[in-house]
Amino acid sequence: MTTFQDRVAIVTGGSSGIGAAVARRLAQGGAKVVVAARREDQGQAVAAGLEALGGEGHFIRTDVAKTADIQALVDGAVARFGRLDIAVNNAGISGQSNTPIAGIEEKTWDEVMTVNVKAVFLGMKYQIPAMLKTAGKGAIVNLASIYGSRPSDVGHAAYATSKHAVIGLPRSAAVDYA
Repeated sequence: MTTFQDRVAIVTGGSSGIGAAVARRLAQGGAKVVVAARREDQGQAVAAGLEALGGEGHFIRTDVAKTADIQALVDGAVARFGRLDIAVNNAGISGQSNTPIAGIEEKTWDEVMTVNVKAVFLGMKYQIPAMLKTAGKGAIVNLASIYGSRPSDVGHAAYATSKHAVIGLPRSAAVDYA
């Protein structure tokens, strides 16, 4: 299947789990995939394995909590492959668990919002112009979870709130770029 033949994709959180699986599926469809993650050894390994699946892989070490890293990721993908067609913003953290709202540390709240929400915003901020400039269009997938559409279990308020935002953000972007 060549569904993604000659398409260029970025996958954040691509060194393991869902991100690695998405990178592999895109490669199976013929995509050139930029694997973005903090864990260099794992990210390099995922990227190296993509050619055997029919695609091409490249790793860029990225901390999605850092604006400069996200901008460098998008710029690096375009420099390497000449365009950007697909972005999968997958990186995320859960933060404190089993902690009622009044017990959540402000630092933890900020970390969850930075990685799960601000990083998606920043990704889109740099991905959209790159897609419009190099491909004229594109597709962005922002991964949330079931907690993006329902209340959390007890003690997961920061995570659930962040996932609600991850669903709301692309809805607003869709209106902006429809």
